Amino acid sequence: MLRITIAREPHTITLRLEGKLAGVWVDELEHCWLSVQAAERPDRLIIDLSGVTFIDRQGIKLLARASRDGAQFYAGGVMNRCIIENIQRAQQYAHSVQRR
Repeated sequence: MLRITIAREPHTITLRLEGKLAGVWVDELEHCWLSVQAAERPDRLIIDLSGVTFIDRQGIKLLARASRDGAQFYAGGVMNRCIIENIQRAQQYAHSVQRR
């Protein structure tokens, strides 16, 4: 199960996640993320992973896609921070290869 709470501030929307980002819940987050982007077009979108206990492969792929689209992350746990750092490193590497 995954709980998604949307917090709105001027120019910033935060999606706070609690639970497991796996299976059908990945689709639910994708729907929520894309709906917020389309309807509100925030200057800054933050995905708060501090309450997430597990992320499956599809969840990681979705987070990577959101990162490429400009989403920022807050990850409280060691494993979640590691996942986000790996996503960011992969994107930096891909960007540096494209420049060559």
